[in-house]
Amino acid sequence: MGLVVPDPQARPPEDDLRPTISERISERIRQLNAGLSRFEQIRGFCVAPGPLTVEAGQLTPSFKVRRQAVWADFGRELVRLYDGGEDGRQETTRR
Repeated sequence: MGLVVPDPQARPPEDDLRPTISERISERIRQLNAGLSRFEQIRGFCVAPGPLTVEAGQLTPSFKVRRQAVWADFGRELVRLYDGGEDGRQETTRR
């Protein structure tokens, strides 16, 4: 389970069919999981609406993750994943 923070500069080509970010990440995780043992596989994720930032208090000035702040912002979504909600993925819209 995890929180995925996509690179804001990574954009699909204009001729792409524009699947949602969540669908693109889900497909990539499926590809990666194919080569992993079951206990190593990613089971679920949620997509952050934007990057983690120092200004939002989610990172330290040296860019280390402040887990308590991230949990405060995204804990509800992560708990839903552990509780089996959704289909193992979701896009989160709150910040």
